[in-house]
Amino acid sequence: MNTITVKLRSLREHPAQMRTEMDPEEMARLVLQVYVRGLDEHQPIVAAENGDGAYRVISGHRRWLAALLAEKVKARLDGRKDGADLDFARQVVSESAARPTEVEVCVFCQELLEETQNGEGWCPHCESWVEVCVEPRKVPSPSALPEAYDRLTEQHGGVEVTIALFEGGEKEEILALQAANFGQETPDLLGQAKSYAAAMKAGATADEIVANTGQSVSRVKAVMALSKVPESLAQAVAAGEVALGVAAAVARLRKKVQREGMTRYVLEQDVTVEGAQQIASVLRKWQPPSVSLDLETTPKERNQARLLAALWNKVTKEDPARTWYAAACSIATRQIRLSYLGVEGDERELLYQLVPEARCENCRLRELLQAAPMFSYPCYPCQQVEEPGVCFAGVFDRDPFYVQVPFGWEGYPGVQRTPRTPACLSPEEFEQALEAATAEREEEGGDTERDGNSVNLSEVEYSLPRVTKVENVAAQRALIRSYMEQHGEMSGARHPLATRCENCRYRLDGSPTQNPTVPPCQWAARRRNVEFRVRVPVEDESEGPEIPLCRQFGPACSWNDIVPEHPSPPRVPRAWMVGVMKEMVEAVERRKAAASDSRLACEILTGRPLKASESHKGWFLEGLRNEIGNLSDGQLWMLVMWVTADWMRDEKGRYLLPLADGRVLRYAERAWQPPAESDRDGESG
Repeated sequence: MNTITVKLRSLREHPAQMRTEMDPEEMARLVLQVYVRGLDEHQPIVAAENGDGAYRVISGHRRWLAALLAEKVKARLDGRKDGADLDFARQVVSESAARPTEVEVCVFCQELLEETQNGEGWCPHCESWVEVCVEPRKVPSPSALPEAYDRLTEQHGGVEVTIALFEGGEKEEILALQAANFGQETPDLLGQAKSYAAAMKAGATADEIVANTGQSVSRVKAVMALSKVPESLAQAVAAGEVALGVAAAVARLRKKVQREGMTRYVLEQDVTVEGAQQIASVLRKWQPPSVSLDLETTPKERNQARLLAALWNKVTKEDPARTWYAAACSIATRQIRLSYLGVEGDERELLYQLVPEARCENCRLRELLQAAPMFSYPCYPCQQVEEPGVCFAGVFDRDPFYVQVPFGWEGYPGVQRTPRTPACLSPEEFEQALEAATAEREEEGGDTERDGNSVNLSEVEYSLPRVTKVENVAAQRALIRSYMEQHGEMSGARHPLATRCENCRYRLDGSPTQNPTVPPCQWAARRRNVEFRVRVPVEDESEGPEIPLCRQFGPACSWNDIVPEHPSPPRVPRAWMVGVMKEMVEAVERRKAAASDSRLACEILTGRPLKASESHKGWFLEGLRNEIGNLSDGQLWMLVMWVTADWMRDEKGRYLLPLADGRVLRYAERAWQPPAESDRDGESG
């Protein structure tokens, strides 16, 4: 390469320069070296002609800046060599790299504090803990040094230096620049990203950059991602606050607004690289919320979708990135919350304001429900007030007719068995079911029971024999009432496997009959066999809670709301977990069928039928197919443990259960006993 002599003011920073930060300490050492010895002639600055009389630096950006700073040292010392030392060079570099910022100093001597905590800091000058004072100062910043070229060139750019002229095209220039920068001091991430992007624009391939810089393919591609993500995320990666792999996952999103939304999410949450990759993979295929008119969709789900779609469109107009932030949140948690969209308030009020077509005056159920005053549907406000506004259970003009009815209505004319619950699929069917239910109530005749017994419930409530088999409907109802009153006081009532009445779909707001003394449970509507049990630790285990178990329990919510997260699930394929559960559940069902036993695996998630003639074989596997998309890996692993416990119970009578405190204890079951009259008297005394 040919060499020429030019003035420092003729040099320009290369557009693909890789260093957006320079270490002030290392620069001070280089400045002192250049001041004492000058620039080495055997290692000149390499530059290419710019076409306007200037030269863009390819190799030697740090030496160029050091030469400018050395001239500043020379001006301060009038060229004297004896006054130059490392401390003086540090002072000059610090002045050039200083940025105004707020710092914590000693309230007495104004020295910088070494450590701060609880409003106090350690002052090395006072050698004591002192009160913290915050004041603005100019502090050296690694990113401020590269910004000092123009200012220093105006002051000291007249000095001449020897440079070597580069021969080659734009692509060769950038590749040479990158190779020169990966030497003793690796350039910062943002500088690398900027340079790689310039090289690609000039026609270089990723493979050429890899060969030129000595970096791995995955490393180069991950760094290149920083040029595609929002600046806030790139800065967080450069500062070491976010992993580079997270930024690479964000960069793979196609739309800028998607990248902005996911950036908000990863900056707020502690996201792993694997988690970011999973979210980005789903987000690339994400479709905005829409309204499904499929029959499998319940009215509540459909109207919630209407609200969410309206909110999504509203927020998209105001802040598009927030909708993709909400999408990232929903993918991570498997559930969209309105707060993700920045909307707070009552959901019904939002539905009324944003989805006017879903108001009660447009509902096809309103007249039917108002004609059935003896049946209470708390989710339908049209039965509660004369002028309702809106509800999530409404069925509107284009919607398929779908009305969920109580499980006790199974077998009535017009009631269909759907994958979720009994339901009526047309207005005519719903009217037939209402007529049948009304006729049965009239037949029951208030206090008169089907078996001919007329019993005062208060007389038998605490005088039942201590067994769970019931002889008549009054005893059955007394047993149900006793369980409903007592189970919440048991030590394990808050265990996820505890069957609490408030979470049961058979729990009613009032009596299922016209007799107000009948407990508010659908199973108390007529004579049925009921069974209550208690899960208890076996004798050789340490103390553990007693967990109530009502075999009549049917969950009123999704599995996602019942099954807790396992704190540390193993990394096993989901398909394997599903396969294991399928084998164990089918084994339990085969064994129970041979023994004519009606109890199957995980009834807490499926419930069991109200009608004795109906089998619930296969309900668990059917429910698993419907719910698995809403369960995380941790929840699925917890479900494996529950199914294993039921399999062990069926096989050996004893089984292992995980507790909230991390322990796993061996449990067995016994019949639940209502309190005896003497026990009741003892408590009251």
